Amino acid sequence: ELQNNNLSGVLPDYLGDLTQLEYLNLANNGFTGPLPSKWGQLSKLRRL
Repeated sequence: ELQNNNLSGVLPDYLGDLTQLEYLNLANNGFTGPLPSKWGQLSKLRRL
């Protein structure tokens, strides 16, 4: 969980390499831009 950490900028591509990732909470940060296309590899991701 990475919520409420005042993170900002674009979302990193490399998170798409975490193919076993099931849950990712990025709420209440300042990310900008689209989701990286590489995140399409996150076939086990159930909640973003």
